[in-house]
Amino acid sequence: MQLLGIIFFCVCGGPYGIESAVKSAAPMYCLIGLMVVPFVWGLPMGLMAAELACAMPTDGGFVLWVHRGFGPFIGFINGVLVLLSAFVDNAAYPILAVNYLGASGILPDSIQNDHTYMFIISLGLVAVACVLNIFGVEIVGTFSLVLTFMVLLPFLAMLVTCGMWIVDTQHTSAMNHSQNITWPHYVSETWGTTPNNRGTENGEIRWGLFLSVLLWANAGFDEAGSVAERVHDPAKAYTRGTSLSVSMIAMVYILPVSFGVCVLGWEQWDDAAFKDVAEKSSGGEWLKIWLTLAAFFGCYGTYISLVCTTSLGLSCLAELEIVPSIFAYESPRWETPVVSIVFTSVVTGGMCYFNFDTVVQVGVVLYSFSLFLEWGSVLMLRFYEPEMHRPFVIPMRNGWLLAYFTIPMGLCIFTTYNVLQDAYNDLSNNTFVNHTHNHTASFTEGLVTVVGIGSSFAFAGLMYACRSVYRWQRGPVDESLQPLLSSSTLVHALNPEQAVVSSSIQAGGSAVEYTE
Repeated sequence: MQLLGIIFFCVCGGPYGIESAVKSAAPMYCLIGLMVVPFVWGLPMGLMAAELACAMPTDGGFVLWVHRGFGPFIGFINGVLVLLSAFVDNAAYPILAVNYLGASGILPDSIQNDHTYMFIISLGLVAVACVLNIFGVEIVGTFSLVLTFMVLLPFLAMLVTCGMWIVDTQHTSAMNHSQNITWPHYVSETWGTTPNNRGTENGEIRWGLFLSVLLWANAGFDEAGSVAERVHDPAKAYTRGTSLSVSMIAMVYILPVSFGVCVLGWEQWDDAAFKDVAEKSSGGEWLKIWLTLAAFFGCYGTYISLVCTTSLGLSCLAELEIVPSIFAYESPRWETPVVSIVFTSVVTGGMCYFNFDTVVQVGVVLYSFSLFLEWGSVLMLRFYEPEMHRPFVIPMRNGWLLAYFTIPMGLCIFTTYNVLQDAYNDLSNNTFVNHTHNHTASFTEGLVTVVGIGSSFAFAGLMYACRSVYRWQRGPVDESLQPLLSSSTLVHALNPEQAVVSSSIQAGGSAVEYTE
């Protein structure tokens, strides 16, 4: 059950943020996507994490998997891109938290409508999270546990009030405004709405934004692999945790959206639309305030946890000599990676200046590249190291596994293409091309997306070149790397040609010694 909770909050933690998928594609495509994506994207990710985490039960997680599957160069590039993706993804949560805080009505309109003031509030939230993480993981875990029930309870109440509103309200057909229809007909008509039959300017889906939000909302299954060393009987735990969490996460998204679009027209949805759904339904003002505050604390609690995992990941990269060793420094008193926490907070705070949609799109492209390599690592290790000890194996032969992974890999490529296509369209419609003063906001979004993605890959290549020059000047590298986060298997995993290393794992409830 503990691992199920870890997977759930790494991936989801609540339906917050899914609103952008509704506004970009209308109810029918959004609901289809929410039903399909967890199984064609999340499940392969979870199965991949289960096989690799059980085979290499260390806290190195996905950084270690790609390093072993593709070698040091690709492993280095992946490590940097994972780090940058984490920075960008982390920024989405304080942005969303501030959006919900503004939607609650607590803030004056002069602050709520001023981007600079909202950015300053985001920086304040980032600073508080930084301090909490420096004080230790125990405080972070306790704080997140307290928030768990606060996050989900108002959504359960909203489902009840939305159901009451749908049944009790007299409905008019969207196709024929003079015709009254029953609530079952109204629900089916609403769920069948597409941009072509009712809505947007050109009747088009914004595929880049739509897929980015769907993938972002169902991402994180691989992060659960980072705690494999601390899981008893990982083969059994990861199999059950993954299968249960995929279905549970799908329902957490589908139910609020399917009820919400019936109460509030999808054209009116924005980044904090659930508060409008709560207010318009039978819940009224009290449910709106409750839900927005819960959303704020839920997003903020998720961010606090992500700062913890990201800073630990940055510290791991320092021990792998992917980033400077100063990031591995830990406070003697609190035993936390202080430098990594502060650096993570500073970079994330800068990212909070941009809007939610742009941040999600850039983060998903970088994350998709890393996932592409992780799925590839499963296949590479099966081919080159068929005798590796694997307590859990995805029950497919290599050929069928390649065909199965083709679906999520293709989704990564398709999403990346559409994000870049949307960015190109934003740049094409800007004031410098058509000599008008419209679309300046879309131009900024397109420019940030292109520059953010391109500079990330350029930065990864530059860091590899700098490290290569440094190592060339330093001379031969000491191969006896310090085990990553107390893992006794990391050195052998990174250097399979070294002397035989014995490891001890828990399998079937008993300790089994094996030699690779």
